Amino acid sequence: MRTAFRYMLVLFLAALPLAVTQAEDAVLNVTPGNYQIKRETSSNADPNAIVNEEEKCIRDAVFDPVSALPSNAGCTASNVKKNGNTVSFDIDCTGGAQMPPLKGTAEYSSNGMAIGWNIVLKGEVDGKPLTIVNKAEGKRIGDCK
Repeated sequence: MRTAFRYMLVLFLAALPLAVTQAEDAVLNVTPGNYQIKRETSSNADPNAIVNEEEKCIRDAVFDPVSALPSNAGCTASNVKKNGNTVSFDIDCTGGAQMPPLKGTAEYSSNGMAIGWNIVLKGEVDGKPLTIVNKAEGKRIGDCK
């Protein structure tokens, strides 16, 4: 169960960082291109963090972090704030068949050539507190292939 839950969390959080939209309020500017992204997901339920490195082609110059929330877990954002090159917000996920209800915070940043985020989600599994932290750093390494 623990291993399946870990990978389900990674898949849930993997969907978060790269959705885009053209809204003008809480968006970040990103230089389109190929990015090297290092992501780490950890949980108090498992002492071993999951670390991934991947290349992602980002084609849009505008990134809306709120639009990256997975709808299949009933996640919504509130208290969305933009300060310079950082967007932060609160997250509330109602959960689903394989995901418990979670609440937390997210902070995304971009200076145009680098992106990063820190997401902290809290909930309960089998009556025990659960804290999940997903953080990442990425930098532009060239044009998309």
